[in-house]
Amino acid sequence: MKPAKFFQNYPTQDDLKAEVYAHPELYGKTSISQFIKDNLPLETAFQAEIIKALHSWQKKGWISADALIWKQSAGVYNRNGMPDLMAIIDSRLIAFEVKRPYIGVATELQKKTIRQIRKAGGIAEVICFPADAQAMLIKAGLWRGPVADAPEDGGEAE
Repeated sequence: MKPAKFFQNYPTQDDLKAEVYAHPELYGKTSISQFIKDNLPLETAFQAEIIKALHSWQKKGWISADALIWKQSAGVYNRNGMPDLMAIIDSRLIAFEVKRPYIGVATELQKKTIRQIRKAGGIAEVICFPADAQAMLIKAGLWRGPVADAPEDGGEAE
């Protein structure tokens, strides 16, 4: 199993396929679907990377220090279809529905909830990587950090 960070370098399945097929000495001779099946972490690993990046950006002042960031938990008392990660940044609700790259697809209920959040004035998207979260924040005017490719792991900008 590869760490979630590994896949951030290959945003599309074609990018990943090119890497895997170019280096059989590293990855073995396998189909891309089998490589994904054997190596793609669970969705929770991608959620953790995004939360880690959000908190890092908050500490650096790249998003508001007053931002409230949380993981939405599923349960009998929660509304079904709510996005996985939520934040309130500068009085704006930001909702991140995290899916595994290449294979994750939002359910109809999740899509409906995203539309409802947008209609209510919030910002909601289906994302896979911290870079996707950063793009949402930039588009919303909530990003205060460097724009030139802030790294996905929340580390120093290049």
